[in-house]
Amino acid sequence: MIETDLSKYLSKLDAYVTQSIELVERASELYGKLIDSSVTKSEFAGSLKDLSDDFRAIYFEIGDFSIDDLAPDPFQDLHSAFHCFVCMCDNYMMFLSRLVENGSGNHWLINKTIEDIQRDYTKLLKSRKNPDVLAVSESQIPRVLILNSKSRDLEAMRQTLSGGGIVCTNLELSSDADLAQLNIELVTSDSERRDLLDLAFKCFQVIEDHLASSSNIKTIYIGFRIGNRKPYSWLRIETEKILTLLSNTPTIDKFERIIEFHYNEDVIAANQILEDLATHLSALTEDFEVKDALMIASEQLEIINKSCINPDPLEDLILRWSFSRSLLSCISVALAVVSITRDADAARTIMSLLGMYRQPDDIVPARDYSDLLSEMSDLIETLKFRYVVLPNVRKVSFGSSVKSFSRIALVQPRISFDECYTKDDYALNQIGLDRHLKIFNDMVDQAVQNDADAVVFPEMFFPTSRLDDLKKQSEKDNLIIITGLDYENISPGQFVNSCAVALPDGRVIRQKKLLKSKYDSPMMVEGDELFVFKTPIGNFSVFICYDYLSAHDLIKLRGVIDTLFVLTLNPDVKSYHEKAIADAYSTLYGFIFIVNAFDPDHSPPISGRSGSYGPCRHERVIKRFEEEEDGMIIVELPLNNLREAREDNRSSIMKTLPPKLETTSLATDYPEGEINNTRQIVLKKIKEEKRDSRNSKKDYESLKAENISHDLESDLDKQKYAIMYLEPAHTGVAKRLSAFLLVKKGLSKSEIKSIITAANEDIKKRECYSNEIQEANHKGKFVDVVWLYIFNERRHRNHLAASDFYDYFVCRTQWIRLDLDQSFSPLPLKGDEVFNNTEIKWNKKYPDESISESRLNH
Repeated sequence: MIETDLSKYLSKLDAYVTQSIELVERASELYGKLIDSSVTKSEFAGSLKDLSDDFRAIYFEIGDFSIDDLAPDPFQDLHSAFHCFVCMCDNYMMFLSRLVENGSGNHWLINKTIEDIQRDYTKLLKSRKNPDVLAVSESQIPRVLILNSKSRDLEAMRQTLSGGGIVCTNLELSSDADLAQLNIELVTSDSERRDLLDLAFKCFQVIEDHLASSSNIKTIYIGFRIGNRKPYSWLRIETEKILTLLSNTPTIDKFERIIEFHYNEDVIAANQILEDLATHLSALTEDFEVKDALMIASEQLEIINKSCINPDPLEDLILRWSFSRSLLSCISVALAVVSITRDADAARTIMSLLGMYRQPDDIVPARDYSDLLSEMSDLIETLKFRYVVLPNVRKVSFGSSVKSFSRIALVQPRISFDECYTKDDYALNQIGLDRHLKIFNDMVDQAVQNDADAVVFPEMFFPTSRLDDLKKQSEKDNLIIITGLDYENISPGQFVNSCAVALPDGRVIRQKKLLKSKYDSPMMVEGDELFVFKTPIGNFSVFICYDYLSAHDLIKLRGVIDTLFVLTLNPDVKSYHEKAIADAYSTLYGFIFIVNAFDPDHSPPISGRSGSYGPCRHERVIKRFEEEEDGMIIVELPLNNLREAREDNRSSIMKTLPPKLETTSLATDYPEGEINNTRQIVLKKIKEEKRDSRNSKKDYESLKAENISHDLESDLDKQKYAIMYLEPAHTGVAKRLSAFLLVKKGLSKSEIKSIITAANEDIKKRECYSNEIQEANHKGKFVDVVWLYIFNERRHRNHLAASDFYDYFVCRTQWIRLDLDQSFSPLPLKGDEVFNNTEIKWNKKYPDESISESRLNH
């Protein structure tokens, strides 16, 4: 029967709901008595049959109870909620009856249905209290639904646990009627494996008497809730086994041996931290913050990596399915590092990470998590020297071990600056190019003959245009080559003074001069990066002439490098000589090379006097060119003695360490206390961002409501159509909207086409989303697809059907942006015609002419 009088409809609905609640509440009480064995199965079956018969009578009567399609939306929503609630009550009665039908019932299913009934009743109550509904009739249904199926035995057990200081959030039976499993959920703040075992052991000791008196509990399951997280660690044991253990001098070790224990808290917690980092990185804006987030991510990967050693089948499954989440989180962290630091090495790491994606079935946890950890660790190593203490320092690694002694070939060439360089841009001319390349080749050959590990040339010596030769020579002779480069014109009126370090693995690293001197071109562009090279000849850096006078940059290298090479082309090398003697001991406590050229014809003369210096006990000038001398000298550096002296202040050939010299290894960024403080700042920001994002979550249903017509009649008069509903149907690539339009009756197809054109243009401008992901993907973009569903009667959304069967349906349309990739286009509508790039499929019953036109023709 369709009820058109809304007041009568509500009166009947309230009566049906009240009767249904009374019956299911009585059935719930009866179920609790069955669990406690307060009633026999036959008594339970008889009483339940009477209740079920009464409910079925109501259920069949409700089947003919409906509401008019034209009723306002709040009443349509109420009617839908009412039917959902009654159907769930019927399921509950059916599941209860199965408990006594050959023992086929399931306690878990019954408890789950109770939760569903409570949920559906909450929705029903909310719909009944809608102001528009209450305006017709006050609610007569109960304000709360009480399904008290709690067993007295289980409630007594819960109180015993509480008295024993154990917090239990859930205590229920599951499995079959005669082979029940007792499910216990315990709350704890301690997630360590041993803590969970201790808690479970204590739980069994507290409820031992209850378990002994229960005959139908065959197994016991305990899940552990850590804070607000779902239980991911759990244990299970047969009741008989635990009672036997408890009666025979139980210990925690014996307990652990007889239980089935699945511990996954470390993996889950680590994955959650990774996900939080990835989701809320927008809170981090500083260079050091994103790099510390990178270190936190690496620490969590180490935790997960340990779990990959001999995992049980369940752990293996969790690790397989969590890998893609961990990988995506790491990619997000690396992207944040790139966006803030603009580091090219971090960008290359992202490409490596993208290549690691695989389906869960193809994941080998031990291998893939190890590879992921390795990539993130390598990125951390790359960025180590770009923290707060060393903001513009980058590390380059070559080789794995450091030699005890290294042999350095120090070259002081004789040059003619006026003859070999152009006056305007300080670049080598053809004469200089030929002459310098000959000197270079001769000196490299000589260095190789003397078993040198590295050869070093002065500032502006080697032609920038021949860097490929430098690379090939280094690879061929397995020799590190350090040299200054002539000026390079990088743009009109801008020049670069730089040096190059060629490594035997084929890399050539260039470093710009950091500071401009009075001898440099006024158009020289200063650099902003300083490199630390980790190689078999120790850790070294390179300064170009005037850079050496920057105390700000020199102090960064204190305790970090073993050797500093200063490439210069300087008439006043005496001041560098005196400074190097002092710095080699008090500032760096390492070796310093002053590498100059010799040009007696220059004005003023460039006297050479290149040399090497170190914190040696008897002589801090290791070797030095005499006046008016050119060529090569071989300097042997006792790296082993230097490092021993730094570590324990003992060396027969090195001076005692200067006061407060701290060795900064390449694995350390800044003092541990500062690292911990920064880490707390990062985690606090992540936590605040997570909280704020929850509090500020958008109500997308309200946003949808803003896009529909609030005065249908007014919109029909103004624009010939009204938007009843607008629904987003976006994909990851295409922005798509569906609109349900109301038009007046009696319009011709020609008039409808005009409305279609106007509505398409209107819908294209609208922003409508279901969630944050859709909004992030498509906000501000052009709409790719518009679907229109046009009706000439107003109906509730659930009753709007685009079918020829209904007279109120006019047509449906599909508009697709012309330049949308064919791969992302929807299938053709197979309509009746195309109008203004819009495919139209008409209701076959819809007339071609309007009502007024039809009357005129007749």
